[in-house]
This record gives sequence, C-alpha cells and structure tokens, in this order.
Amino acid sequence: MGAERQPTSDCRQSLQQSHGKLKILIKPVRGFKSIPTAYATIKGFEVMRALRKGQARPWCLQPGIRGEVRLVERAFGIGPSALTEAMGMLNHHFAAAA
Repeated sequence: MGAERQPTSDCRQSLQQSHGKLKILIKPVRGFKSIPTAYATIKGFEVMRALRKGQARPWCLQPGIRGEVRLVERAFGIGPSALTEAMGMLNHHFAAAA
C-alpha cells in the first residue's frame, strides 16, 4: 500500500522533467529583466527545440531550411503570416499552370 504513487505526482514529475530542460537552457541567460523578454526567449527555445526534434515539419509550408526560416519568422511576427504565404504559393502555382 505504501508503494503506490499518486496520479498527481506522475503529472508533476513529467512537468518537472520538461521544466528542467528549459531551466538548463535559460541558466546561461542569467534571468530576465522583463516579462516580454522572458516570453520571447522561451518561445525561441521552444521553436528551436521543435525544429530539432522534427515536430515543426507539418507547419513548414516550404521544404528544407527555407520552411524552417519562415516558421521562425511567423513565430516571432517578423515575416508574412502563414495564410499570406500559402496564398502566394497557390497564386504562383496557378499562374504557372495557366
């Protein structure tokens, strides 16, 4: 009876494992000065981790490195939106077919 684990402890352990990897990445940064800085930095870490693990491939509209660059641009709002990019690709495709 004493060896049984609580379901919430498993959930906490999983969260701590994920949080630990992020803490290792953030440690060299030595903290954040503001909430927007923290948000942007953690978002960047998560986007890069998703790219490295191959989890972002379905969201890349273009193959290869160009698709990854566009994904990072869209994540930080510095490039065209996914809809704008998709419409441009469709227009180019239909113009070539005509």
